[in-house]
Amino acid sequence: MDSLVIDKKPLRLGIVGASPGNGHAFSFSAIINGYDSGGMADAGWDGIHRYLDKQDPADIGFPNARITHVWTQDADISAKIARACEVDTIAAKLRDLIGHVDGLIIARDDAETHAPMAMPFLEAGIPVFVDKPLTIDSVEFASFKPYLEAGLLMSCSGLRFAREMDEFRGNPKAVGDLVSVQCGVIKGWDRYGIHMIDAILGAFPNVMPEWLVRNGDSWLIGCANGQSVSISCLGDNAPVFAIQVLGREGGRQIKISDNFTAFRRTMQRFVRQIETGEPQVSLAQTVTSLSVLLTGRIAKDGVVTPIKRL
Repeated sequence: MDSLVIDKKPLRLGIVGASPGNGHAFSFSAIINGYDSGGMADAGWDGIHRYLDKQDPADIGFPNARITHVWTQDADISAKIARACEVDTIAAKLRDLIGHVDGLIIARDDAETHAPMAMPFLEAGIPVFVDKPLTIDSVEFASFKPYLEAGLLMSCSGLRFAREMDEFRGNPKAVGDLVSVQCGVIKGWDRYGIHMIDAILGAFPNVMPEWLVRNGDSWLIGCANGQSVSISCLGDNAPVFAIQVLGREGGRQIKISDNFTAFRRTMQRFVRQIETGEPQVSLAQTVTSLSVLLTGRIAKDGVVTPIKRL
């Protein structure tokens, strides 16, 4: 008897939302679907277009998932995403996606919009990925927590999976016992601090933040075992994602620039989470990252502030 072959259809994903200065809706959709070069050029995201054109075509497009629906608050942006990233359906309303997608990607990084957009889908049992930061409100986080634990919700910075940090993931003592990590990042703490927090905690899961001190636009984070992490937010005009790792046996200077791989890995993990129901970023890891972020928001200059666990 011939074996039965079951044709498993790709997961149907929705991409929704757009926020000023954030092109993740284009990046994530192009990485999953592939892209139309003319449409991407017309969309105006030249940096995204350039790094996509540099990739091996075999690394673009997911065999097991496809962005089938797009909705944003701006019909013109929705049309540009659909054309550039070969998305078949432009939804008239956000809720129109319920019942038509197997997962949702919220691709905007203004945290105050996340809960209103995500909750109807989570309540309907639809897995959701939320762009960083998930929230900057502790009460709101409490409402998200059960969905994180159940494997219905995933949220992180793509830099949690940055290729440039792989050396430490494979060998946590690549520079000997870790002493300190010093970081510089573009823009401000609320929206971009999470990039560095997730990059460090993704590579060094045994780093356990305990307290922090703010000094203007820099935060010193004290960790168990005497380790320290410092993060400086450099404002709009400094396109920097830089990390210096120092240990007892040496150091590394790292410039994170491979956004494509970081985003691709992030989307691959979200798809895996939908397929398996298993969280790809543990609840404990998400709690640690957001606890640091939210404590940093309320810290006063020069005052040692314990990191309150959410």
